[in-house]
Amino acid sequence: MSLTSGFYRFVFVSDGSDPEWTNWSNLGGYNQPDNFLLAEDFVEILLSGEWNDVPASLKRPFVCEHKPGVYFVIQAIYCCTIGSENDTVVSAMGYLANNLQPILDDWTVLTETLAISFESEALTHFEAAKRCSKKGGRLYEPWDQDEYNLVTGNLLVNHQDWTEFWIGLSDFDEEGR
Repeated sequence: MSLTSGFYRFVFVSDGSDPEWTNWSNLGGYNQPDNFLLAEDFVEILLSGEWNDVPASLKRPFVCEHKPGVYFVIQAIYCCTIGSENDTVVSAMGYLANNLQPILDDWTVLTETLAISFESEALTHFEAAKRCSKKGGRLYEPWDQDEYNLVTGNLLVNHQDWTEFWIGLSDFDEEGR
């Protein structure tokens, strides 16, 4: 399937790059994305695991992601800017142990490079992106199919009541102004 899916080029919200693969739905016989009424610029994942373009104004639960290694390094540097090298390491470990656990309790670490947080509160796409940012992450961006299968599999086990949720794909900057 083409990355641009016809006339519409959906890209990752964080950096504007193209996904390496897509999983567009044939929802109700309509090939997605269809940009119905010229108003569908954001992507939700359906219960089937397929993608659908919808308006940003809809409210959906969402999945945030962050890269644990990068997050830890930033926190360690933030807390430890003075002292000898040994003091810095000890101070960083103490800081991580004492201050990060409440933050990490909100995240599920799936791999060395991916932690996710399932957010059940239904928000618009813009609100969801802002909430993920406040948590130190971003809306989940499915980089490859194996990772995607891991995330959606975890979602289906833990959030069976969700029928769709936001991810970080959009054609808003390309087409939706």
